[in-house]
Amino acid sequence: MHPAIDGPSIAIVTDGKGGVEWGDGEGLDISEGDVFFVGAGTEMKMVAKGEANGQLVIHRAFVEA
Repeated sequence: MHPAIDGPSIAIVTDGKGGVEWGDGEGLDISEGDVFFVGAGTEMKMVAKGEANGQLVIHRAFVEA
């Protein structure tokens, strides 16, 4: 679980496949090359899936409000 951050962030998937879920139960399947926005104050859970030996690499850039 990634804790909530006071400001918005953007995440870039650079390797693997998986899923991301937000605190309200919504989710998204993600894979290498995907970019997604995370709103301020949002906790998220990331899970590796698929053939990449369970590897999921995500880089997250954020701003603290």
